[in-house]
Amino acid sequence: MTGQKVTNLIVRSAGGPVERWLTVGEVLAGNVETIYVDEACFSSCANYALVTAQQVVAPEASMVVWHGGPSSLNDKLDDDDYTSFARRTDRLYAKAGISTEILSLTEKEPTAEQMALVTQVAPEAARVAGYAISPDRLTRCYGFSSLNEMWHGGSDTDLIALANSKARSMAVLEFPGDTADCRGFSLLEPE
Repeated sequence: MTGQKVTNLIVRSAGGPVERWLTVGEVLAGNVETIYVDEACFSSCANYALVTAQQVVAPEASMVVWHGGPSSLNDKLDDDDYTSFARRTDRLYAKAGISTEILSLTEKEPTAEQMALVTQVAPEAARVAGYAISPDRLTRCYGFSSLNEMWHGGSDTDLIALANSKARSMAVLEFPGDTADCRGFSLLEPE
């Protein structure tokens, strides 16, 4: 498939092993016109498939969720496999013009306030699966340019309820609570 153009790619995934998804991303990079999210693109799907597309279409009630991944910005570079994945991820993101800072940021744990909100909105949620960052923030802060047809579920409260409606034991938040938008990130233009 290397070098072959893909017009439309439909994804529906809870994620999976970094090595497999990273290899898929490397093969698809620069070759995918449109990725359609069919309900969910979590974890490695978001990390490695979405960055390859010229356009991402995510209809209402679909979820694109990030929760970290290998990059040279993370502090786990003492592991050889992780270091290899980080270098490959850095190259993939550089090719797409996207900042790997999204991977470092989304590894952060929710704040105590966010966890209290999760408990209030979805008491049966056992964990926070990650962050469904708005297309506007992904574009402004991290360099995405393909998200004008990506629906977003709204506030933390709305996202917790949406995720919990799909899986009772799961919650999703919009953005790490102790992070001020995208200040300090290299792609943010000066005010």
